[in-house]
Amino acid sequence: MAISIGIIEQARFVLDLNYLKDSAALVDMIITKSGSSESVELQGTGEEADMYIQEMLSIA
Repeated sequence: MAISIGIIEQARFVLDLNYLKDSAALVDMIITKSGSSESVELQGTGEEADMYIQEMLSIA
């Protein structure tokens, strides 16, 4: 399972971004989980802003 999450509009987190929101996001990230719901992969891109490790961990 994989899901996207992004930061848009001044630090507002949005889950399961569609294409329009993903392309406009300040930061976007993909979280991939295994069948047992353990996080397998985190991949993030800061296009216009930074995401701190504490924010990533709170999302995962």
